Amino acid sequence: MFVEKRKGNGELVMVVFGETLGRDGLGNFQLPGRLVIGLKTDDLPTDVGFTLMDQLPSGAGFFREDTVVFRRVADRNELSVEVTSVYDSLRWDGLFSLQATMHSRRRVIDASADYSLRYCHLDCGCWRLSFDLTCSAENDLESVLEEVCDKVRWIEEKANEQLLFGEW
Repeated sequence: MFVEKRKGNGELVMVVFGETLGRDGLGNFQLPGRLVIGLKTDDLPTDVGFTLMDQLPSGAGFFREDTVVFRRVADRNELSVEVTSVYDSLRWDGLFSLQATMHSRRRVIDASADYSLRYCHLDCGCWRLSFDLTCSAENDLESVLEEVCDKVRWIEEKANEQLLFGEW
């Protein structure tokens, strides 16, 4: 078994290829990219949250502003993904204003059937954007996570196109 669920001190412990995984501040298990390469999606237990600790062996990864939590869904061959992006308005260095950027990303998410918006709002000087998506879990975990990286990047790319070319 490549991935083992264990009980330790009354809480769940995940061991992948003999390595005990740490947890992020929200309790999700942090999966190092180097361990992803030998896993199939169905090696993951269902309904347990994981984050990618660094980047995949291919070099693909998520933006530093993004927290991406993925879970294998029970009784479906899918990976459920929740993406939360936090942008500090004082540190924003984008080409367009942060407000315009967030509104454009929200429009992209709203216009696509592949994504489901959770929220998009300004809170204590930070813009917070959160959305869900699902991916087929038929391939190896690395391929599925590369697809997730592509889907997350696609939102930024389409939103920037809107702002650059006024497509809406």
